[in-house]
Amino acid sequence: GLYENALDKNNDGSTAGTPEEEWAQYLVDLKYNFTDNFYVAGRYNVAEHKKAAGVASKEKVNRTQLGLGYHLTDSVLIKGEWIKQKYKDITSTSASTYCSTSEKNATSPNNCAVGAEFDGWSIEASVHF
Repeated sequence: GLYENALDKNNDGSTAGTPEEEWAQYLVDLKYNFTDNFYVAGRYNVAEHKKAAGVASKEKVNRTQLGLGYHLTDSVLIKGEWIKQKYKDITSTSASTYCSTSEKNATSPNNCAVGAEFDGWSIEASVHF
């Protein structure tokens, strides 16, 4: 598990220490090994934007992951995961901080993150030594 709190009192504001940004993150990992080579795992992660530009915020990013892994050898792992990530309580005003210049446009310059989510699969192979 993990708990983390980050406070940035100098976020390129006009006065030193302003505007203030604060994030908190919570994470829980679970893993069960069926054999020496095969496992199932899950993770739940929440990142909360507690303060945006010095103003209290309720923005959240929730991420759930469920996966299976298999060690082909001691140094080769393959795994597949289902991932769901959802952004909550993000308004078009606050989303402007997440939007890159290329994502902004004349008709809706600040809505690149409003209603954003990811729901899909990931397949990965890794070699470690």
